Amino acid sequence: MTSLCLSGGLGPLAPKLGMAVDSLLSARLITASGELLTASPESNPEVFHILAGAGQTLGVVTELRIKTYPLNETLNTVDETVFFASMTFLASRAAEIGDLLSSTKWDENTAVYLMLGSLPEGGGPLFIFSVNYYGSDEDAKRAFKGLYDLKPIAETTSRVPYVQMNGHDGDVGERGGFKHMAGVGLKRVTAEGLKGMVEALENLLAVGDDVGKSCVLLEFLGMGTARKSSVGVYPHKDIDIWWLVSLSFLCLGWLLTV
Repeated sequence: MTSLCLSGGLGPLAPKLGMAVDSLLSARLITASGELLTASPESNPEVFHILAGAGQTLGVVTELRIKTYPLNETLNTVDETVFFASMTFLASRAAEIGDLLSSTKWDENTAVYLMLGSLPEGGGPLFIFSVNYYGSDEDAKRAFKGLYDLKPIAETTSRVPYVQMNGHDGDVGERGGFKHMAGVGLKRVTAEGLKGMVEALENLLAVGDDVGKSCVLLEFLGMGTARKSSVGVYPHKDIDIWWLVSLSFLCLGWLLTV
């Protein structure tokens, strides 16, 4: 939690609440000289400002005070649940998906993830959307109408408890071992960029072995709320899209051209 907060901290509620660092109220840390400091906007404000977003080398943090939020009010619900949907598309739909992503602005109640990968049992690349919405099912389906209109080849919809929001990722990938990962912030996503990623993944799949288990994950987490915050020095609040490459760096060349 300390590392997540002090380095910025992205999560599915970032569009609504900002980054983790934006909820930081104060911290206690031991400096290199052995001094115990309390850092907050009122006490040692210069240290607090640097600590929030770039402070992992300032000392050993022993305590954080973080703002909390009423769950149901935040989720626009009464039962602490979140709308979740998974939608799968053939990789041949890359151009249509790219056009949709480049023309859609998600609101603060949405968290959108897009994975490009292949099934463990084999087959070609697939686009798999995992989307969350903080509100009613009806509002969620209106928010994601563009995706539904593309007619996914597979779809699941459910309401999941907030504390289990990440549970649907349990069958993706393998546990254990060391996995390479690289991340790049993007200003936009284009149809040509997605088609290039599909081609790169198809080449990896042709190689076989573990290299075919590579995947790309796009995170669409609007930073409008974070940009309004004056807490800290996190430098990338202008980035609304993060593209993460897992296992193989052979995809990275395409990543940098999207």
